[in-house]
Amino acid sequence: MEVTRSKLRQAEQPALRQDAPGRTRPSGGDSVAITSAASRLHQAEARLAGIPEVDRSRVEALRASLSAGTYSVDPARTAAAMLRLDGRLP
Repeated sequence: MEVTRSKLRQAEQPALRQDAPGRTRPSGGDSVAITSAASRLHQAEARLAGIPEVDRSRVEALRASLSAGTYSVDPARTAAAMLRLDGRLP
């Protein structure tokens, strides 16, 4: 008899018993319940996963400004933003 990794993983996991539709618990009597807060967190994570991390329109606007030579840095504004960020760090 050949033992594969998937068979080993299956053997290591406790047997599950069906309680109600969509809910299972280990046959040893322990149970797991997902709170409404956890459910809302999962939904929020799913929505955030669909939002790109980079604002493409802002990147394109900056790229165009750099290409045109019209991009300028406001040192006071940059310093203020750095101080705000530093205030948030532990």
